[in-house]
Amino acid sequence: MLKNKLELLTKEFTTLKEKITAKLQQKDNTITETNTKLTESNRKLEELTKENTANEKENLVKERDRARKNELELMEDTTKLETVLDQASSFTSEYSNPPFLNRRLMEQQKERLTKDLEKLTQQQTEAKIERHRQQLEKDQAEIKKQITNLATILNDNTVINNFNSQKEKNERIVKECKELLSGAHNLQEDCQTLAKFFTKTSELKNTKRKLSSFENKEDFENLKQDLISQCNTSIAGLQTQTGANTSVGGVCIIWDDFVDHLKSILDDARSEIEKLKRDIERTTYDVARKLKRLKLEEKSLQKSIEENMKRAQNEKDPEKKRRFLILVDDDKKKLANNLEEQKKIRIGDNLNIDDPSRGKPDPGNKKDNNALFYGTEGTGKTSIVRKLTYETDCYPLVEVKGSSLSPNKLDADIGIDALGKFIFTLCDIEHTLEDDFGLPRETNGEVRYILFVDEADLVSKDARLGEYTYLVFLKECMEQISKEKQAENL
Repeated sequence: MLKNKLELLTKEFTTLKEKITAKLQQKDNTITETNTKLTESNRKLEELTKENTANEKENLVKERDRARKNELELMEDTTKLETVLDQASSFTSEYSNPPFLNRRLMEQQKERLTKDLEKLTQQQTEAKIERHRQQLEKDQAEIKKQITNLATILNDNTVINNFNSQKEKNERIVKECKELLSGAHNLQEDCQTLAKFFTKTSELKNTKRKLSSFENKEDFENLKQDLISQCNTSIAGLQTQTGANTSVGGVCIIWDDFVDHLKSILDDARSEIEKLKRDIERTTYDVARKLKRLKLEEKSLQKSIEENMKRAQNEKDPEKKRRFLILVDDDKKKLANNLEEQKKIRIGDNLNIDDPSRGKPDPGNKKDNNALFYGTEGTGKTSIVRKLTYETDCYPLVEVKGSSLSPNKLDADIGIDALGKFIFTLCDIEHTLEDDFGLPRETNGEVRYILFVDEADLVSKDARLGEYTYLVFLKECMEQISKEKQAENL
């Protein structure tokens, strides 16, 4: 009979142990949530301290104190439950196989555990109150110190005047940016449209290669019509007429103010594409077949030259090595003849349709108004730019870090995204050059200067707002695609 009661009591303790374990897990989760709230309260308190918001800071202090109080209570409850769990486990272990059994011993053990638990609870409560009082005094002293510092700053007229002056300037620039980014035109969409348009137009440089990629006559005719249609689209977009139904690259009369600057550039590009269109229309199926054959022979000869050169380099026998070199020379002659035959098939060979945003090339050296400096860190890219600017002494140099063109928290607070940050930066540069350095605005309303973007590959790379792809068009204005092409400007 007594054995059965012991088994029943053991089961009850096992159930109690499981409940306490579950309660401990629940307390751990609650402590985690409380710590998260406490961290968030501390972060908000720091922000409000910088913004001089005393009332909200006081509320956050109270919220933080409440969170700390809850955390301490939860930690003490957890300690209490762990103690009870340990004692329950000890009791179960002690009486699972006792040398003798009687109800009196079990009752005494139960009474002793109850008294120990009450005593422990009282001690924890007193310790909790003392810790809470000490932390409260410490927080009050810190808040008084911060309020004193804020009062000192607010009483400094110089700080206030500088802040108001900068605030007025920023509001003026933000207003201009918002006018550009809103209203009848969405500059983000305009830049995307232009980027797609110029990308499609630049693809026409590969027309000759595309015309040699077909399987049969029907495939060739379809490819030919697609290329002609692409030419017509580019020709229609490369114009500067303005009106309700006209555009440049799909962007409407927002470009009206830049007609004089763009007209000659777009006219030249349109003329080049019109020539390409005529070349495509004159290309017959037989000519395309010949071009395809020549392209295949070119690849085969290049592969043969490369393989025989490797064999000659690895061959130790002088006679065999000489034979490989003879084969290389023979293939090079065949390749030269092949390329001459390809030149006779003229399909946009002299096509020059660089992105018009890069400016009109110098007629003397064909260099445009952009340059890309590339190399590892410390190779002197920035020093070269500064030296060139100093020696030419034509226009001021403005250096901007690529990473600084990405939005930060302040930009996010006033609603400026990646493209808006880029425009804001340029507007600020122009206003600074005009207001602080007295540089005049030209007939197009802009200040002329040299913009040097250091580490341009970091432009809006980690933007937190908007899509950094909105800046792809602006980055290509600086970088283009081919570094070899960019090197011609150096």
